[in-house]
Amino acid sequence: MSLEMAEMQLHMQQEVDQLGKTLMQEELGYFLEGMLEQGDSPVKNLASYLEDCETEELAFDLSCIRGFKQSDAPEAEKVALLESKGGRYFAETGIRPMEWLSLVEEELGKALARKQHH
Repeated sequence: MSLEMAEMQLHMQQEVDQLGKTLMQEELGYFLEGMLEQGDSPVKNLASYLEDCETEELAFDLSCIRGFKQSDAPEAEKVALLESKGGRYFAETGIRPMEWLSLVEEELGKALARKQHH
């Protein structure tokens, strides 16, 4: 393979990776809106979501959360995204946004394991 071809493939892969990150952040944004911006409390919203959600959707949302947490974005940027969706909730409860996201990740993981074993 020529050097030009290898560079072109690398560039294309980087673009695909960036697109994937963008899509995952968009999906995470939708998920957060559902949890944090609906009328009920985020705890009730999460419980309802876990009960009603299909296995594939749970797995996808869990993947988005993990990808977001493991991304190389600065911590302040991650917190800012979470606060933009649920700032009032975090202010009222005192829970830190990334701590909350870790708890949600844990609950999604448990729910996914239960659904996969049934």
